[in-house]
Amino acid sequence: MSYAKDKPIDMTIIKLPTIQLMFEVCNGFDDRFHALLKPFEEKGEFKIVKIEPSLSHSSGPTTFRMALHEKYDEEEKIWVLIDQLFAKNKRALETLRRIFFFTEVWSNLFPVVDHVKKENLKVRLQGYPRSAQERSHVVLSRYLDHVHLDPVNFDKVFMYYQHVKDTTVTTTPSFMEYYVGWGTKDTFEKMRPYVHPELFRKQETHKPLCRAYWKMWEVLDKYVGDNERITNAIDIGASPGGWSQVLLYGPKVDHVISVDPGKLDKSLLSTDKLTHIDTRVEAFLTSDHELNPLKNGKPLDFVCCDMNKDYKVTVPIIRELDAAVASGSLLVLTLKLRKKCSDKLIELTMKETIEGLQDAYENFQCVHLFANTRDERTLIATRQ
Repeated sequence: MSYAKDKPIDMTIIKLPTIQLMFEVCNGFDDRFHALLKPFEEKGEFKIVKIEPSLSHSSGPTTFRMALHEKYDEEEKIWVLIDQLFAKNKRALETLRRIFFFTEVWSNLFPVVDHVKKENLKVRLQGYPRSAQERSHVVLSRYLDHVHLDPVNFDKVFMYYQHVKDTTVTTTPSFMEYYVGWGTKDTFEKMRPYVHPELFRKQETHKPLCRAYWKMWEVLDKYVGDNERITNAIDIGASPGGWSQVLLYGPKVDHVISVDPGKLDKSLLSTDKLTHIDTRVEAFLTSDHELNPLKNGKPLDFVCCDMNKDYKVTVPIIRELDAAVASGSLLVLTLKLRKKCSDKLIELTMKETIEGLQDAYENFQCVHLFANTRDERTLIATRQ
């Protein structure tokens, strides 16, 4: 087929050594998504070949492109890997926009025309960036009528990534090159639970009270074992109740002490599994309240604090509870940072927080949860 009257079109096609997998990720989650991928890269499951910010604007998505190990030579094996990536990082699905598989590098997209017409296929286009997808749709429509380009009733998904030529991978003569791959209707259906957050949210049996809900959800999902049981938890700075809500509705917790002078949502107050202490935590710990763990002899086995206070305030409060916290108990503490905090200051905050707790806690992990803001980190530790 001829695509130009004045000169021939370069139709170079180069097969990639191994299948490449690409994730399109929402802006602002680059460091967290990279941290998710890093352990798998270290185990040799893949090599990250490109991390690229948005091609169009600063608030656009970032792409992570990986060359998979040669053992991932079939789509079913790749889905097993993807399942493993997100098994303990389900909150990351909220940041994932699209998934791509690539097997070849093309100098342009015109070979798809011959392929589609030869097989008489109905095709859905999935391109990156989206602006390239829109332009490609216009161009290819000249050669593929509306019968062949169908985003709903399609036989195959044609995935491609328009990229400024990387001469370390290929030597195609054109300025642009296209990483391309094919997927079936089944491929597209398997992608849906990963790239449609509303499907992920529907797994919840109740409506989250606030954004903080997802921080505790992520901690329990990722850091608390399926068979672990929490009998007596304290939530410091609980209002309006996001963390207490996760603990209350989770199958792992018997009772939650929610401490905050602010109000808790009424939906949390109709069960014996939760008790709201409507006073400041400092006053509660010096009171004769029957649930005061410093006086009633009932040890805590889970301590969490999401107070909107500096670590110089929250760390002494946590240390006040030392005598009441059982060995092996989990501590979850949100570190509230200054706006646009520098990396150096973040490291200093984490260092000084750990120094303030290390006499009583161990196994420190300071993580940037997918549910944290840019100005938050979450410290997780175990009581000695």
